[in-house]
Amino acid sequence: MSAASPLDRADPRRIGRYRLVGRLGSGGQGVVYLAQAPDGRRVAVKVLHARLSDDPKARRRLLREIEATRKVRQFCTARVLDVDATGDRPYVASEYVPGPTLAELVRAEGPRGPDALERLATSTLTALSAIHRAGVVHRDFKPGNIIYGPDGPRVIDFGLARLQDGGSSTTDSIGTPAFIAPEVVSGAPADSRGDMFGWGVTMVFAATGEPAFGSDSIPAVLHRILHEEPDLEGLAEPVRSVVASCLSKQPADRPSATEALLALLAHDGEPEEAGDHDPAATLAMEPPPSVEPDEQEETDRPSAEYAEYAEDTDPPTDLGLGETLAGAATEPLRPPRIRGVPGRRVLLGAAAGTVFLAAIPSVLLLKDGEATGPDGPPTPAGSAPPREVAEAGTLPVQPDTVYTAVYSVDGTELFTSTAEAVLRWNVEKKKVVETYRGVRSSLEPSPDGSVFASVASDNSARLVEVAGGRQIRSMPHSSWVAALSWSPDGRTLATGSHDGEARLWDVATGEVRLTLTGHTDWVTSVDHSPDGRLLATASNDRTVRLWDAATGEPRRVLTGHTHWVQTVRFSPDGTRLASGGTDNAVRIWDAGTGRRLAVFSGHRSRVNMVCFSPDGRTLASAGHDRTVRLWDVATGTSTAVITGHEDWVFTIGFTPDGSGLVTAGTDRTIRLWRIS
Repeated sequence: MSAASPLDRADPRRIGRYRLVGRLGSGGQGVVYLAQAPDGRRVAVKVLHARLSDDPKARRRLLREIEATRKVRQFCTARVLDVDATGDRPYVASEYVPGPTLAELVRAEGPRGPDALERLATSTLTALSAIHRAGVVHRDFKPGNIIYGPDGPRVIDFGLARLQDGGSSTTDSIGTPAFIAPEVVSGAPADSRGDMFGWGVTMVFAATGEPAFGSDSIPAVLHRILHEEPDLEGLAEPVRSVVASCLSKQPADRPSATEALLALLAHDGEPEEAGDHDPAATLAMEPPPSVEPDEQEETDRPSAEYAEYAEDTDPPTDLGLGETLAGAATEPLRPPRIRGVPGRRVLLGAAAGTVFLAAIPSVLLLKDGEATGPDGPPTPAGSAPPREVAEAGTLPVQPDTVYTAVYSVDGTELFTSTAEAVLRWNVEKKKVVETYRGVRSSLEPSPDGSVFASVASDNSARLVEVAGGRQIRSMPHSSWVAALSWSPDGRTLATGSHDGEARLWDVATGEVRLTLTGHTDWVTSVDHSPDGRLLATASNDRTVRLWDAATGEPRRVLTGHTHWVQTVRFSPDGTRLASGGTDNAVRIWDAGTGRRLAVFSGHRSRVNMVCFSPDGRTLASAGHDRTVRLWDVATGTSTAVITGHEDWVFTIGFTPDGSGLVTAGTDRTIRLWRIS
């Protein structure tokens, strides 16, 4: 949410249990305040206007908003924390999501470029898909209701939302005029296809700075919505075609959120011939069930002998020799074209299919340029046996998503981070021993354990002393810092940011030593090699890059991921590199040559993090599918699938001796595991 302004004289200073500290915004239904909860965390409190407090209908609308919000997966919106619809001033307290709205961002920085627009489109379509699958219609989708939080865009303000089976009063507000659908202008009730129209208008605003049908007088805007076609010249493909379909005058010609999302991810596919149709693809387009971990899942077997990967015919880009690496070819399924987008089709492949189809976990191994799938040879002799994983306990539920969890050097303590603070835990007692305010989200302890690096809300990385919590350095970027990595000697900190840059900082002085440019989108992960000579960076531009950590010279560009790369890590011996991302796959690379050695498939949604065990024999991967998977690096065998989390798993970390694992994510639980 945007920065708070001071309270007015007429504003209350306290609502229920919450002390109000500023104004975040005001609308027809009420005022949203920044507030402090009794435990010290910041929350957003929406309070009905005084003139509406005695209106039973207004109270019912507030309760409807709460009911709608609670039905939606929490990654899409702000979690409801507390409600009082019976007091003198009804209110709802929800998670505070720091960050500007899309409207504020465009006003401050200008229209979004093609890469940023595609990222926004994908994120908001994912949110709308979850909202509609929960049986909710938003009815006021617009730039002011999209917050750019630390973990990406979230859709907020369900003040006009209704449940799809809940009916709608004709006297209810219909939303913001520039963003409402033609049928709603004509008096029809809003449904999910109306949200898709609002999404299309919002994407035009993001790309051009103006809504698709203008922003002058209301009668003129409504006339254009009903009778004129929008100018989409400012939009690049693939977003342009998807937006065009969503702005169809007829609701039946608009895609659903899921169809639009799949079309967006399928933009590399060849045009579909007239009459082409795949029955299996039709089934895939049905509303997908919620992704639940298997109650009992067998360990996976590799499809070819890992030891025989030998040469990969796709060489990496070696920036000293000018070679190129082409992405691995994928044979897509061929779903029917989306209504309103002639010649376009939906791809259910590496980038999207495993989200919606029951994927069979497998290992894709590369040998002499050929790929074998799950029907390949049987498990080779000597493959790793299944690992036994037992839950060793949980830490108390946190008030917010846990983004990072990492053990101290000696393993007796655990550091975790949320959107509000960094916590230090005594592992044996399962108790917080220190809370560090002013830093959050990302976290990386120094090699000697005396200092940790984290992130502040002013787009800087901060160095904090573990003993006492004194902040000793501030290292700024021009946008949110998303990734941190210490050099092995502790003298350099690497940072990656949403500004597309990675920087290497002198820890002693806080000065920038090197700025690494070349990525064309957010830098999402950074990691030093064990000898400190290389730095690996991952980006939403779908590449992994290797750099000389001493000079900043680019060494290689590794391509093959078909969508955003979210995580990259070196093996402890420095010979391998693992990466994962929103194409649901984990890729293993030769860190010396950059050759792609293997692709581990099994996650049914995006891979958020990978990490090697201290001995380098096991790779762990965490995903949006609520699972953590263990892989034997030597054989390519998947040795365990860890379930138990009720939502996305964002972070994983091995104990220093490799006998245990910590996992955490959006279900706000921190789980400890014993590994045989």
